[in-house]
Amino acid sequence: MKDNTKTNTLLLTVIGVATLLVAVIGATFAYFTAQVGGGESTTTVKMNAGVLKIDFTNGNVVQSTTGFQPTKAAEECTEQSGAYYCDQSQYTPVATKKFTLTGTNSTLASDGMKMPYTIKLVVTQNEFSDGAIKYTLVGTKTGGNAATGELASVPTWVDVNSGAQAATVIGSGYFSAGSDIKHNYDLNIYFPDNHQNQDIDKNKVFGAKVEIGTAEITK
Repeated sequence: MKDNTKTNTLLLTVIGVATLLVAVIGATFAYFTAQVGGGESTTTVKMNAGVLKIDFTNGNVVQSTTGFQPTKAAEECTEQSGAYYCDQSQYTPVATKKFTLTGTNSTLASDGMKMPYTIKLVVTQNEFSDGAIKYTLVGTKTGGNAATGELASVPTWVDVNSGAQAATVIGSGYFSAGSDIKHNYDLNIYFPDNHQNQDIDKNKVFGAKVEIGTAEITK
């Protein structure tokens, strides 16, 4: 069985520490699956289609922040060695990018066909030192038969290295058979206080974009 995917460019999100730009862009992917039967007495090729729609929210909003400071923990914590942090739950993100993937997988549930996708992070600019900026990816399922499919998840901080970074897959998920199933995501960006002098990273700029891609459909 061979599946073809048609992709489209999705989103340009620039997250600045001095300037935060969040854009709203929508796009759709069309999935086509060919089911090949084993005999000639009935229809041997059936075409089924699915649609994956992407919506990036927050509108065309520009927020300017001056004298940006690292985020302090809600509660004090114990030093370990060198730079140290409290538990990540003690920190609030400096920026959050929200987006929703809406999937309609019109294949038969009995066929077990998945409609997969990947979430990529492209760092276009990072003036911060290695590991100063971190991210998590948190998802929820709503609408349709929300119990189906699987979310991408990055629950624990991931460090971002200094400088521009090529597209990196940070998570993948899929939609099972069903209509209007929503996978809602928060990409959280952190600049946590490490209880040491972080003047070197003040008023720096971090720029990134989120890309959604499709993958080959397998049972």
